[in-house]
Formats: sequence, structure tokens, C-alpha cells
Amino acid sequence: MDRPLLWILLHTYALSGVLGRHVFVDQPRGWADAQKTCRAEHTDLSPVTSVRDTDGLREASGGTLKRSWVGLHRNNSVWRWSGGGVLTDYQPWQDWEPNNWLGNEWVVEIRPTGEWNDRQEYKNSSFFCISLTLVSENLRWEEALEHCRRQEGDLLAMPSDTRHLLALSELQKTQTQRVWVGLRYLRNRWLWVNGDPMGFQGWSKAGGRSPEANGEETLPREPRCPALDGSCGALTREGLWEARDCQEKLSFISAMDRPLLWILLLTYALSGVLGRHVFVDQPRGWADAQKTCRAEHTDLSPVTSVRDTDGLRKASGGTLKWSWMGLHKNNSVWRWSGGGVLTDYQPWKDTEPNNYRGIEWVGLINPNGEWYDDQEPTRRSFFCISLTLVSENLRWEEALEHCRRQEGDLLAMPSDTRHLLALSELQKTQTQRVWVGLRYLRNRWLWVNGDPMGFQGWSKAGGRSPRDNGEETLPREPRCPALDGSCGALTREGLWEARDCQEKLSFICD
Repeated sequence: MDRPLLWILLHTYALSGVLGRHVFVDQPRGWADAQKTCRAEHTDLSPVTSVRDTDGLREASGGTLKRSWVGLHRNNSVWRWSGGGVLTDYQPWQDWEPNNWLGNEWVVEIRPTGEWNDRQEYKNSSFFCISLTLVSENLRWEEALEHCRRQEGDLLAMPSDTRHLLALSELQKTQTQRVWVGLRYLRNRWLWVNGDPMGFQGWSKAGGRSPEANGEETLPREPRCPALDGSCGALTREGLWEARDCQEKLSFISAMDRPLLWILLLTYALSGVLGRHVFVDQPRGWADAQKTCRAEHTDLSPVTSVRDTDGLRKASGGTLKWSWMGLHKNNSVWRWSGGGVLTDYQPWKDTEPNNYRGIEWVGLINPNGEWYDDQEPTRRSFFCISLTLVSENLRWEEALEHCRRQEGDLLAMPSDTRHLLALSELQKTQTQRVWVGLRYLRNRWLWVNGDPMGFQGWSKAGGRSPRDNGEETLPREPRCPALDGSCGALTREGLWEARDCQEKLSFICD
């Protein structure tokens, strides 16, 4: 459950304002006054371009829709949204509507059933506003996505000219030249990361279609070769889309319309607790503690970094106690219970390990996070590491979403210790391979939680055996991920593979 450094940094931002969402205003007003209020306090009256929008309105009003204004109005006999743009195919008019009764019904309300009705503008009614917020903090594309999803939202998608024009109006209130949106090049195509369809498009000269084509279908010249031109999408203040380097730092627009993926994740009946350090305050000898951890979790906890020490402290309620961890001496070499030798992180107490009386061959941690060797029979509390293989088959990004919704991450294996722990969990099942937190980005492989790329275990496509006992050999990493896949999996043979991110696999959360 060791959160990536990125998540810790995100908590330090002093960003004001509420991120984009539908807002219910239960202060009855005429349609024009409602529009004025929404534009002054939010972005505009709410557009309703899909079932997802209707669900968003229902959620905003406490679970039950009320008879309220939305942003639809008639202009020169054409129905348009207040923020701009014409109707999509989604038009849930009530039977016999719109009927323009008495010839003066030119604005629209939504009924408790989610159906639409045209109505007279001066009638007082509650109303819905859409609120998009441009976050001025400059972040890389993936950091911006993280920020939005931490707020249960997403980077803005613009599947219609309506949403595009709303975003543009928000951008043009500032001096910002361009902002990140939820546009990403994956699996040889551009897509919205919240799952919306690629309908309306507004590419710049690199793309070639004007965003003011009023919905007429022209063939967009999408940017190709994203490894050269960038694989993340931005919106300019001129209203055009650009493909840019994902590592560039830009402001961004967040929308609270929770992606369909998140709704699906909430329905999974997944048992067990995701990977974390667990404090067991039931004093036992080291060998009995090891047996308990292996039976009920994965193994005694390894401590290979400051992050692990922080994880132990959190697991024990904020204060460390004298407790066993997974360190033991085997043939004069200190190793971790789950496998693997020590890393450079070794916070031994002064004069430790001292093997007092020649019988101290297991390790414990003290309240300061320092290590001691001690006698195995001594009864102490202890820490277990618990990794859980989630058997639900998901795409790589869906698996990442699942882990992060649980405040964890897809498993990183920066050391042979973590690799062997994961392998032991995988080999308890019949699963052939699982997703881990390995991803090809900006022309290199990395762990998405920020851990260093130390130990490596590529298959023949990579070329290094994971059983090199830590000896440095040059791994032949898979290149050309557009061809070979840009997401990493661990096989039950203990090897890493580069695979298509759209493949559905089980996964391990950390």
C-alpha cells in the first residue's frame, strides 16, 4: 500500500475552487436568471448530452431528479446548449414534446424521470449548473490525470462541440495558452481516457480539422508517430487540439463526470485486503511469526527503503514498536524471509548486528526505525507483508485504477525481494501471468509508483533472468512498444513480459 511519491506531492497543493461537476441549485429562478447565475458562479447551465450527464444530475440533486432547468434553449428554430453546440443523438424528450405550447416555450427543463420538456422562460424553477475548473498548477499529463482522479473526476473529455466550447470559455477567462485535457494516444489510436467516444474533433494544423465545423464530418488528420510528436493532448486558447510531450508541465481542466470505468470498478465483488504491511500485536517467536504471516498474508515484512519503514509505522498506528520483520541470517548472509538479499538501505543501530553470545540471527525494528539482531525464541509483535493477487481480468489501466482506488498501486519490483514475494503469490494460483506496475513512457521503462528501476527480470524479449542473485547484467529491454506492447506483466516462471495494455489479465496490487 506504499503510495507513489506523486500522490504524496499531490496532497501538498493549495488549489482552491471545486473541480468540475454538475451542481444543483435549489433557488427557483427564471431560465435567463439561472443562466446568469451559473455563468457568474460556475461555468454555464448544464448540458445533458448522454445518459452519464443525466446520472450526474441525479447524483447532484441527492439521488432523485427534481423538475429543473438545464442549458437547452431554442435559437432561430434550432435547439442549442447554453454554452454552445447543438444536440447530440441523445434527446430524451417526453412524449409529445417539444410542443411549443402557446408559442412561447423556448427553454427546457428536465423532469424527475430524466425526460425533457420545453417550457416558458419566465417560470421559476431550480436549475443545474456545470462547473469546470481550470487548475493553474503546472503538472505533467499523468500527474494532472492523477490529481483529477484523486478528486473522483477525470481530465476533461470533449466528445461533443458543446463540451469543447464550454472548456474553451473557461480557458479564455485566463491568460493560459494551452491546457491538458483527457486526450491520449494508446494502442495506435487517440482516445478519451474516461471512455467517451471520439466524436467531435478539433485538431490543429498537425491535425487539420477546425473545431467550428458545426458537427459536419470531415476526416481529421490526427497526429501520428506519438513517440516523435507527443502522445498527450492539449487544448489551446484558439480552440485547437495539439499532440504534445506528456512530460511537459501545463495547467489542466478537470471534470467531475466520473468515467464509466470507475462505475464498473465499484461493482466488483473482490475479496481480501490489497497489499500492505500488517501489524500483528500477538507476541511470538520469529519462526512462529513467519509461519503466521505465510499462512494469513504473504510473508514477514521486508524493509528495503524509507517508504517501507513509513509503512510499518502507519500500520502500527503511527508509532513503531519493537517488532520482528523478515530479516534473518542464512550461512552468514542476511536475507529477507520472502527471498532476496539486503539493499543499500540498512539502518542498523550503532554496534549492530553484534550476534551477542553467537545466537542472534533474526532481525527486529525499534521505535526509531533502527535494526537489531536478536534471538529467535524471543516473543515479540511482528509485521507481515500482504500482497493480494486480484483474479478479476482487467486491462492494464483499469487494473491501475482499481489499485489506486484502494489507495495502493500496481506492484513495483525494484528489488529481488519484492520480485520473489510477488512470484510466491502468483504461484499459489493457476494464473499464467499478471499485470504489474511496469510501463513504457517517454522512451523508457519505469515503475508507475516512482520506484527506481534496479533489479530487472526480462524474458527472452528482454533477456535477463531474474535469478542473477543481484549481479548487474545489461537487460535487453523490449523496445518499440507500439509494436510489442508498452505494459509490463510478470509470468509464473518469474519473467517480465511487455504486453498489449488492452489485454485483460489478473494483477497484483501493492
